[in-house]
Amino acid sequence: MEFIRALFSTLKICFRTQSSRWILVGLYLLLSGLAVAPANAVTNADVTITMITAPVLTVDSNNCDAGTGPRAAYVGFEVTNTTGSDLTDLTITLSGLDTANGFDFEGGQADALYLGTLTAGGSRARYFYITYPCTEPLTDNITVTLSDSTGSTASSNFDITTESQIGAPAGGNVELSELGAGAVVGQLIEFDVTYSFGELSAGSEVILQPAGNNDFAAGCLQLEKAEIISSGVNDITVGTLDRLYFVPTVSTTGSGNLLSVRYYFRYLCDGLSTTAAAYAAATSGQQNKYTGNFAEQTPIFFPPAVSAFEVAKSVTPDNVAGSVEYTITITNVSAFDSTIDTIVDTLPVGVTFDGMDVTSDVTDANSSTFPVADDTGVLTWTNIPTESWIVPAGMSIDLVYDATVQDVSGAYINAVSVTSGVTNSGVASAQVTVGDYATIGAAKQMAYTGTVSPWTVIIDYAVENFGNVDLSNVSMPDDLAAVFGVKGTDWSLTSITKLSGPAGFSANGSFDGSVDIELIAANSTLMPGEIGRIRVVLSLINKNGTGLYTNQVTVSADATVEGLPETPSDLSTDGTDPDADGLVGDGSFDNDNNPNEGTVSQIAVETALVGVAKEMTRTGGQGQKHNIQIDYYLENYGDVTIAGISLDDDLSAVFGTLDVAWTFTSISLIAAPTTGDLVQNVNFDGDTDISLVDGALIDMDPGDTAHIRVLLTIEVASPSGNYENSVTVAGASPAGIAISDVSMRGTNPDPNGNGDPT
Repeated sequence: MEFIRALFSTLKICFRTQSSRWILVGLYLLLSGLAVAPANAVTNADVTITMITAPVLTVDSNNCDAGTGPRAAYVGFEVTNTTGSDLTDLTITLSGLDTANGFDFEGGQADALYLGTLTAGGSRARYFYITYPCTEPLTDNITVTLSDSTGSTASSNFDITTESQIGAPAGGNVELSELGAGAVVGQLIEFDVTYSFGELSAGSEVILQPAGNNDFAAGCLQLEKAEIISSGVNDITVGTLDRLYFVPTVSTTGSGNLLSVRYYFRYLCDGLSTTAAAYAAATSGQQNKYTGNFAEQTPIFFPPAVSAFEVAKSVTPDNVAGSVEYTITITNVSAFDSTIDTIVDTLPVGVTFDGMDVTSDVTDANSSTFPVADDTGVLTWTNIPTESWIVPAGMSIDLVYDATVQDVSGAYINAVSVTSGVTNSGVASAQVTVGDYATIGAAKQMAYTGTVSPWTVIIDYAVENFGNVDLSNVSMPDDLAAVFGVKGTDWSLTSITKLSGPAGFSANGSFDGSVDIELIAANSTLMPGEIGRIRVVLSLINKNGTGLYTNQVTVSADATVEGLPETPSDLSTDGTDPDADGLVGDGSFDNDNNPNEGTVSQIAVETALVGVAKEMTRTGGQGQKHNIQIDYYLENYGDVTIAGISLDDDLSAVFGTLDVAWTFTSISLIAAPTTGDLVQNVNFDGDTDISLVDGALIDMDPGDTAHIRVLLTIEVASPSGNYENSVTVAGASPAGIAISDVSMRGTNPDPNGNGDPT
């Protein structure tokens, strides 16, 4: 062949920094609560980066643009620590893909992958799934960057080039592909592929790929490693790890030379399935050829994964200040081994991390990042990828650490979040109570019903005693006039009701939201752990119009804590849970008994109205044959966009009687909406397809109108007869409220002009 490519492209690189910078970085890490092994702060740390996949990308020589042949591939790199000490908290990033010319990440593939800790002399591979253009030959110079937690970086450049190839059996037909059992997040699942190659001369290229289809979900299935498990190809040895590109120095004669590869994919996401179509390429004659049966093979189906872990947390002792021990237990409830990636624990103010307990399964040694003594706030542990925190099926691991709680009365609650892949695998919390403390929380939720004035507004309030002392004189005022306008003109109160709560807690029956704005009856009390709920219903009148209404309330009470008076208070959070504390990054609720979330409650009141009119006209004909024109007129009379519009007309139910024969002629859009998207359904025939509008383009903005026309021919057995029907237009407002209208006869959906076509 014309060329022999180097087996590997390598580059030795050094992290360079100044000693003073390392001192500052170390101080920052200690203060930030995220630590790494001291070996990470090493000057001139040498690494070698090797490209372990082919530098060429397969392009079908005959019909690439039509989708023949693979259009995606993995580019992989092995990083080796050549120093005498550990390198920690490493990340590898791929950049420089020429997106303007069709090179890009594919299938949700991330541009940065975590390497974690590399021990002295250790190596780890990482792979990126990319797509590429049909244009060939076209070269893209890509950059691989290695970085650590100090901000030090090193980079290397590699060329990848599209190459014209033909599909042929000699290029490595897929003879067998099998997927291992299981589908749980964090699981390393085996994907075995057996390729059959033709004759290979010395210096031939052998290219291996587990997937070449563009719809493979690489962002949810990360290729972690590969292994040659059987080989009938000379100079490709059983047991070889991670390499997907070979240039054998010894020839292999004959045909049907089998080579089996075990690819290891790790599930990162839950609930998503995908398929992988494997392929290979090899030098045959003077050119490379790719898998001849690529298009004919049945791609392997990866079923959707489910979460593998449950999380529990406890603290001992839980009722005194001073030294305490936290235990986080993570249990693999699935039938397959699975890996944990990160554990994030948030200490409340007043609690300090002391160190790992000797009984902990998670240790500094098996972590890439970990907290250090005297850390506060967010504590983060990160695994060593592919090496640590692999939990066998049905088993669990413990993270146990010691901490110090300040000697100040209060509830100290901290929550832990566990992540596997990109999926949050669970949260749990534990509480230490020191002395007596008074804490109260409030929540408020607003909702409304109706599409036109008057709207019914429902406001729910919740008040909870999160402390360990009694609360008296509980108070929560709400000035509704400041929110909704003048009472009696813009709104009117319908009712105030106690939904639930203890006997000592009641709603204020005199509340009117304007003059008397106190929601809770005088002398109301809440014992520790008690919660009271109140509902207010009002009618919002049209004068104040539609729009956004926002509001918060403050709850307060009297308490006695260790002989001294206190007045705990809280600004309401949106919803029905006074302690809806969202964990950073996952959107869940930890219920940490610290009701300080304080988010505004709001409703966006909408006028959502759509109308339709229908007119049927005889436009000509002779004898018993008649030409019929049916016009449909739609209009959005509201102030919001109406989405998901449907408009059906079953003409066979009108004209398909025994004495009538009818023939559909055409459907056309006479007038389209000004800004919305609504077009006619070109497949409408009034019989087997009765939808007049295209289901993919069906929304109308405020004030939009549309006019659809249907033409048909009917033949009546007797010359007289009345044929009539109505249609219903339906849709939904942005708030998800369903709206509809039954057609008027004529051309105007609102003939009386009052703005309401219903």
